[in-house]
Amino acid sequence: MALPTLSMCQEGMKLTIDSKFTFPNGSMVEFIDPDPVPLPNAREVANLEDGLLKEGIPTKQKLFRVYVDIGSISSDRIHGFYRYKFYVKAQNQPGGQAGSLFDVRVHPVGDFDDCRRTVRFSVTRGNDRDTGEIDLPIHGFSSKDFISASASNTLQKVELRGDTPIAIEVEDTLEDYSLILTGIPEVASDHAKYWKSPPSAHLLPLNSSEVEIPRKTKTRAVELTVSPKPFTVLGASLTSINPLASQDTIHLGMKYHVEQGGVDRSIDLPIKIRFVPSIWWLLLMVCLGSALGSLVALLDPKGAPGMRNWLKALTAGLILALIVELLGVILVSGGSKFVLLGFDLDPFQIFPVITAGFIVGLTGYRSADLFKKIRTSF
Repeated sequence: MALPTLSMCQEGMKLTIDSKFTFPNGSMVEFIDPDPVPLPNAREVANLEDGLLKEGIPTKQKLFRVYVDIGSISSDRIHGFYRYKFYVKAQNQPGGQAGSLFDVRVHPVGDFDDCRRTVRFSVTRGNDRDTGEIDLPIHGFSSKDFISASASNTLQKVELRGDTPIAIEVEDTLEDYSLILTGIPEVASDHAKYWKSPPSAHLLPLNSSEVEIPRKTKTRAVELTVSPKPFTVLGASLTSINPLASQDTIHLGMKYHVEQGGVDRSIDLPIKIRFVPSIWWLLLMVCLGSALGSLVALLDPKGAPGMRNWLKALTAGLILALIVELLGVILVSGGSKFVLLGFDLDPFQIFPVITAGFIVGLTGYRSADLFKKIRTSF
């Protein structure tokens, strides 16, 4: 059975939104007087009523009941407003008769975080007038990011062999709302030549199409997988001296929106990568550096140990070089710095490791004296 026409349904009912919000930074939100809209057919009205809050929000004198279709909040970036659907029924309205549907436009101005606010309204129908309040999600078009990730502030160490998964923990910075990550993250590398195949990422759990990030909570939501070319990135490690420098940056693009009608947003998270050779590579390189240092010491006519003692000097240098490297790995892994002869060295990179081995090998029997020049900073 078809519903009555719009004029019959509305019966002169009028909805007025009385609220206007101003934020500390000067941003504001204003409600534009709502317009009545034609009601859909009977089936759609039934679905609308069933999908809204069962009780609705009664006005103060209980003359009317107001429902807000949170799931239908939409945005219009071009004209700069959001649309809300308010559905109003009089308390004495027969159960089979449809209520009145209003299109409420909300105009945000300036930058502010999406939030929740109490909105005041009034409903008029003939001589009856009543007021009420309802909590609503308030969204804006701010360019501010509502997501942060610790992985974009720290170096991510990647081994030279096999696939390396990197868990990305993201945090919702909003006070009132959860965030919804959607789709497959986009991935791009500054140095594509370093990778066997392009780095990829997916939401967690695997095969998820969207992930909820609860408000003010850190969540392990994305996993980035990389597979380096060992000999290509080994060259990058050879020339790396600064222990805090990245050797590649992977850009992780994620799409998200605020729950309950927030506009679609995107964020680019830079993930800084530092390649780390295996411990066996590092030990081999420190021994190579120590052997080279011992050979140079042998060529020194004044300080050379002589061929008879050279093998003993070489052995002493190799042993101490291994000890120095292992000590450096342990210290740096524990959050300390490893300083040798006044230089802040990274024991996970080829060039500093060869250099440390060379210095140790150069001193031969006097290698033990270097322990006095090794210090840690906590």
